[in-house]
Amino acid sequence: LVEKYRPTHAAIVPTEIKEILHMLQKRRVDFSSLKTLRAGGDAVPLELIQRFRERTGIEVTESYGLTECEECCVQPPYGKKKPGSIGLPINGTQVRLIDDEGKAVRPGESGEMVIRSEAMTVGYWGDEENTKKVYLDGWLRTGDLAYQDEDGYFFFVGRKKNIIVKGGCNIAPAEVENVLDSHPLVKLSGVVGAPDQELGHVIHAFLVLDKEKGTPPTAQELSQFAVARLSALKVPDRWTFLETLPLNSIGKIDRNTLAEIASKSQRDSRRQVKRTED
Repeated sequence: LVEKYRPTHAAIVPTEIKEILHMLQKRRVDFSSLKTLRAGGDAVPLELIQRFRERTGIEVTESYGLTECEECCVQPPYGKKKPGSIGLPINGTQVRLIDDEGKAVRPGESGEMVIRSEAMTVGYWGDEENTKKVYLDGWLRTGDLAYQDEDGYFFFVGRKKNIIVKGGCNIAPAEVENVLDSHPLVKLSGVVGAPDQELGHVIHAFLVLDKEKGTPPTAQELSQFAVARLSALKVPDRWTFLETLPLNSIGKIDRNTLAEIASKSQRDSRRQVKRTED
């Protein structure tokens, strides 16, 4: 489509960046018509941005928005840009970071993004209960986590509901996925938490391997790869290999489906252990 229609501006999600990079191993594409390429919808690994720039010459910039308020933060078009950041609030939009009790977090700490803007929704149609839940003293609760640097730039961490709490430690799936995706034989990864009676949750990694580039790595080999790059608590406890990862309607990894598979796998494993003990 880029070669046919020569667009100058485009938007993309991280999963699509990974798919394009895989496709570029087999053919060349002229991306020279693009002046801007914005990415959002999920955390975008800095390593992914660098690889895309090296292969295409195009600089991917992140932005942030949601259905309830459209685009809220962007990299300043004519100002300082920070790779890995979702940028600054657009004119007329205020963004704060709060903890679970609704209090402002300390500088440098991650917290839930709350937004106030004339452009945000006034509520959910015919759903007064959820409308009340999403507002806090006139601020819209996004359910997304971020932190802010000394220059006021925001850095997206992940969805609050997707955070894995393992042994009392909060783990962002994107941090683990970034490491797994850096393996030369991993095409795509998705990480979710599976319920565990002792730790609260364990980490379940789903991977699509690039079988054309070499002998697929085993779970043990991938675990060793992750151990060298992550703290021990963040290394996946379970591994599942798939031909494709489930995606939602806008191309993002469908974490709800992965979580259901992980929970079922965990239940089946417990039943197997119980049968063995009996």
